[in-house]
Amino acid sequence: MVSILPLKKFWAVLVVVLVLAQGGCLATNNNELNSSEEADSGEESTAFNLDEFRLCRISPSPVLGQPKVETPELVMALGYQCAGDVYNQFATLMEQVIEQRAAKGYNWGKRSTILASSSEGNNKARSILIMGNSHTRQLTSTLLCQYKDEVVDSTMLYPVPEHPLQGVLKVQMKHNLIVYAVTNSPFFHSLDWDTILLENTIQQPLSSMDAIILGNINGAHKSAEEENDESELTGADKAMAALMTAFQETYPELTVDGDIPGPTVKDVADKYDGGPIIYVSAFASRFAVRSSEMMEQVKHETNVHFVDGRRYIHEMKELQQQNENEETPSVYECSSDSRAQVGTCNTDVSDSRFKQGHRCTGGRGGHPDLIAWDVITMLRKIFRSEDQTRY
Repeated sequence: MVSILPLKKFWAVLVVVLVLAQGGCLATNNNELNSSEEADSGEESTAFNLDEFRLCRISPSPVLGQPKVETPELVMALGYQCAGDVYNQFATLMEQVIEQRAAKGYNWGKRSTILASSSEGNNKARSILIMGNSHTRQLTSTLLCQYKDEVVDSTMLYPVPEHPLQGVLKVQMKHNLIVYAVTNSPFFHSLDWDTILLENTIQQPLSSMDAIILGNINGAHKSAEEENDESELTGADKAMAALMTAFQETYPELTVDGDIPGPTVKDVADKYDGGPIIYVSAFASRFAVRSSEMMEQVKHETNVHFVDGRRYIHEMKELQQQNENEETPSVYECSSDSRAQVGTCNTDVSDSRFKQGHRCTGGRGGHPDLIAWDVITMLRKIFRSEDQTRY
């Protein structure tokens, strides 16, 4: 007997099939992003000069096998540092992608400010909230590294001792822009996440944010009390559990529970009516199906926009297939989970972490640079449409 799927379920299955067929790349033609790039070109194309691009280059360059380079001059530390021949092969591929796009005359990657700024200095005050997991954190740290000359001041509104990256960061930028960053926070694991984040930490209503940049938010976390073998918990897990307990003692009326999954794009859209949401999918392919499902939930929301976090991984794979010989390792993913020590790109396609890790950064930048430029392109397009003014 042949069964016929209901139409709604058919489309849901089709989305998953398309994702898997593309190796974890969300099925999207990036038309919205491409049109914004074309609208924002405006400058004559000149000879390619990589120094014109705002790449987050770690200096001094990391050395393979050595401790990671400390970056006290940056407001967020740069993890997953890489070096060596394999990383350099990846960086060369990435630079080819940059050069190809530069040939089209786009300002992509070369903008002097995150948002368009007025020469008269009367820039409209903007507040942007960034929420997500460690992939979103890597994107945020890269963005703030690219524009470190635009940072005026930074403050931890809710510091987490020994694990500062799980706190709430406020960064005052030039040109009247404030960036709030909250990644892998225990506050996400509550039905009152918006109240906790905005009223108990940022001290502003969610609607006061001009835009939200949203990444994937991890599922439920194990708590130290529930885990029989605490040795299996990472330091971050233990810090998360301890912070949940401390917060619950301070605010007993607000439930923070590791069994509560973090908000989806739809959850955020339902509670936020202040402006656009830019959803940025993760670098790792294991999030692709979940990301597609979440985008399906909000496909009729006019204020939700999409940036594919794996877009250039696939472009680099195509380039490598055109140029490589069989002895060249598969460097296009260039993932790494090395935190304290400088590693290099994972090139073992049989390794489960090949597509699943974070992305290498180093003396020549990394894949998060390109996605940060896409986010900036999208922000500028959205705000230009709102203001009806091109500075």
